[in-house]
Amino acid sequence: MLGDLNVNFDNFEPTDHNTAIALAMASLGVDDMLSHFHQQCDHQDRQTWSMVHDGIPIASQCDYILAEDRRVFSLMGIWSPCGYDSDHKAILGIIQAATVQEHCNYLGGQK
Repeated sequence: MLGDLNVNFDNFEPTDHNTAIALAMASLGVDDMLSHFHQQCDHQDRQTWSMVHDGIPIASQCDYILAEDRRVFSLMGIWSPCGYDSDHKAILGIIQAATVQEHCNYLGGQK
């Protein structure tokens, strides 16, 4: 599952919206995949949204890729596309066709 959930699970405020999203996540058994991957220095805070409000910069993580198993992803990171003007940054995830062990077993069987 992926999208802009408008919830920051690292700084959770128990509103009706936030609680409903958290309960749905728990019932599906999914987790934030971005938290399982090391991010580059400029994205270690995992902030995917930012704006300036009354002269004060604010930022949050509200965009997510959620899945049951992090092993199906070979890469997960925050990306700022060139030439694209938005208050959101993109999350890029690369899904493997199979786990690394399954790939190794397949390649071993082909030799």
